[in-house]
Amino acid sequence: MLVEWWRSSQKRSETNRKSLEWSQMKDVSELSAACNRTSTETIFGVRTMVTFSGLDSATHVMTYEVFSRQKKVLHCLQALRQLWELGGEDKFYYKLVAPLTHFCFVMDLEFASQMSFWGVWNSKLGIKKKDVPEQICKEVVLPEIAVILGGEGATPFTSVAQMREAASKVVDQVEARIKGASDIFLVEVLYGLKCLKAAGRDRAALLEAWKPQGVMCLKESRKLLAYLEKEFGKDSPAWTKLQKRCTEFFPLMVIS
Repeated sequence: MLVEWWRSSQKRSETNRKSLEWSQMKDVSELSAACNRTSTETIFGVRTMVTFSGLDSATHVMTYEVFSRQKKVLHCLQALRQLWELGGEDKFYYKLVAPLTHFCFVMDLEFASQMSFWGVWNSKLGIKKKDVPEQICKEVVLPEIAVILGGEGATPFTSVAQMREAASKVVDQVEARIKGASDIFLVEVLYGLKCLKAAGRDRAALLEAWKPQGVMCLKESRKLLAYLEKEFGKDSPAWTKLQKRCTEFFPLMVIS
């Protein structure tokens, strides 16, 4: 009995430690690193975050990232819905545009595996495994994504092509804002570039004409610099322009 009690106590302590660790992760970069852990621990972390930090947009950004890698369409859709609601039902909410565009253009919605539905497969009923995702896409995904892209009461899309056509209009406006808005925040530029990448747009040409203006934030400046370095390199015009702007705005900022 004593040994069992000790093991149970150790297990509870480990669970509490993991819950605290995941619930304190507020930065998406920290959360992304956690995705490299085992699938079981990652799912545990996502569940903990949703339970204790459900009103934080970073929770649902990370939830989408985790489940998109596992091709779990409905989990991703739920994360998008939560982001849309947290953003005031604004489809241009900067933390929504990147995962929304990824969902519309990158996710294989017609044939993505949705493991939670494999249990309904029954050979006697003539239901094939590959038919289940198609049914989910038609009856669940397309109506729900239509609400996010078109607002409450929007007519459900009839095909993935129609959904992508509507999503392209969102991408057009995101691109136009990066190109023409002088007051755009750097974090909006960061998520906007991720959005354009998912949609297959030419970001290099856009960034050549881009001028970093508006309000500067040290944290977001570092994030965008790191992203530009990763995607285009330190010798790119975009990284050089932002580095110069950061040096002017933050004279003591160390840029490696």
